[in-house]
Amino acid sequence: MPATDELGSWWSRNGQVEIDIVGLRNHRFNLLATCKWSAQTGTRTLGRLLEHRDHLGGPAGQAQLAIFARGFDPELTTRAAEENVLLFSADDLFGHPANA
Repeated sequence: MPATDELGSWWSRNGQVEIDIVGLRNHRFNLLATCKWSAQTGTRTLGRLLEHRDHLGGPAGQAQLAIFARGFDPELTTRAAEENVLLFSADDLFGHPANA
């Protein structure tokens, strides 16, 4: 996870784009993340995060992407590894399965 100076969220004025977690370092985007409560979050979530990053334009192009969710389907796990997207499950955050 990249070091950040500021953390917050971001949304467009028209409400069409919302990014749950935005990290800034030296006034530049360095982390963009989304949070889902789905037990099997899939590649559609990553696709939306990529679209939202594109909406921010050039300054966000190099930001680390991350997804926080209860769990991930295998296709997303594979794609995230290929595209250097960080995945954090409930087990990663809390040290126990989300269904326990």
